Amino acid sequence: MSFNEQLTKLRKRNNITQIELANLMNVKQYVISSWETGRSEPNISQIIKLSDIFKIPTDYLLDRPIIISSSLSLRIISFFTAKSLTSFLVNLLI
Repeated sequence: MSFNEQLTKLRKRNNITQIELANLMNVKQYVISSWETGRSEPNISQIIKLSDIFKIPTDYLLDRPIIISSSLSLRIISFFTAKSLTSFLVNLLI
């Protein structure tokens, strides 16, 4: 799934409007629209901020495979709260 599709899916699943996300990101609504339609993409600091807002790894936003080793598993689990880890894993399966 492309970044723009991933962002749209995450925003809608979290019941956040483009305007609300724009306010959280300190950008204008048209910027979010532009990202979601694929006309432009966020810079790295904006991607990090999006991952913080949605409480997901940046790799998930960028559609990069997440390879889980035992040491990475511990880091991933410590990154998430129990609820957000469950939610993230469920979203991976959908």
